[in-house]
Amino acid sequence: MKKAVSGFTIVELLIVVVVIAILAVMTVVAFNGVQNRANDSVVQNDLRALAKKMRLYHIDNSAYPSTFPALESMQYKASGGAYAITPTVSRNHIYCIATGLNDYALLAKSKSGNAYILQNDGAILPFATAWGAATTAGSLCDSIDGAGTLYTTANAAGYWTGQTPNWGAWTGV
Repeated sequence: MKKAVSGFTIVELLIVVVVIAILAVMTVVAFNGVQNRANDSVVQNDLRALAKKMRLYHIDNSAYPSTFPALESMQYKASGGAYAITPTVSRNHIYCIATGLNDYALLAKSKSGNAYILQNDGAILPFATAWGAATTAGSLCDSIDGAGTLYTTANAAGYWTGQTPNWGAWTGV
């Protein structure tokens, strides 16, 4: 009497391994998409929160802050973990103030690679200017109006690899 041996063939095992691998790849891709959207949302919410602080500061002082102590007095707290930083970006979460005008702009780049601008408490829009490791805060502020004459940095890159600690005290990070 022969005993029947049951089991999986090598082809069946390979098919199962391939199906598991495909499911794993789909899960990782979906997770990265969710993570990128979460980082974008955090950065946008930070910009909205800072815009509210700017509006309150303007009500009290009839101008927007133009110094580090003035920025620090707003007691703002950024969520540092969602921002693109070294080695891809050496400056981030930038505050630009208009020269001689009562206007400002906030710039930020998420870990997803998406950059955003909020001007004078308006809508948050995509910021299309190239932004890499060598980009200065001044050149980003200059690029807002196209002519490069309206906005200055007000010495306010919230994150900068050239300062210690890297996050400025006004960001609360």
